[in-house]
Amino acid sequence: MAGLLTRLQQTERASRSPVSPWMARLARVGTGGFGVAVGLILLAFLTNIQPFPYYEWATLPTTVLPSQPRLGHYPVSLTLGLWLWEFTFPFVLILIADRYALGSKQGRALMFILVPAIYALAFHLYCRFIFPQPDPTAWEPAVTAVCYFYCQTYTLSWSYITIGTAILGLLVAATPAKKTIGWYALVIFGILTFPLGIAPLYEAAVRREQSSHRASIGNPT
Repeated sequence: MAGLLTRLQQTERASRSPVSPWMARLARVGTGGFGVAVGLILLAFLTNIQPFPYYEWATLPTTVLPSQPRLGHYPVSLTLGLWLWEFTFPFVLILIADRYALGSKQGRALMFILVPAIYALAFHLYCRFIFPQPDPTAWEPAVTAVCYFYCQTYTLSWSYITIGTAILGLLVAATPAKKTIGWYALVIFGILTFPLGIAPLYEAAVRREQSSHRASIGNPT
């Protein structure tokens, strides 16, 4: 009886979840990768007294393990950890949406569009006005594709494009899901903000599938 009740609860949650079973599995793997990313970042503090060369306060009194070589501006594990963080963070958002069954249009817009837009905007403003802007390297981690190009050039044009992309995401989050122009804007937002854009691109796929489903119901063959 208890097993049947558990299966019924799982079925009910799955019916309300905005995440398909295959994406839910991928989100769990991605969230595991996010945990690995945090571990790699912490490892840098155990091997290098000052892993961030431009933040003197971000250090420990001593190291526990032998020092790592640097990849770009950071120890190898820190660089890899930051990149892994950027690629796996979207799956954390997707897993949260799945676990809490945020299946409404508002819930999906919050987790898959609004949060990435705010995240991208906040990190870019940090990069532009707080980050010390060391000499660019190809290994410099970035939240989005457009922000990566800004980090490689520090030009205002890429900064404006990055800010405009985040604003586009905010507008898309407020646009009704049925609007066709909103779907195209969502795809553009997802591409320009990749890898963070994994979440909005998945939302675009969900909306397209739902639109096709409604069309098939309205026009039965």
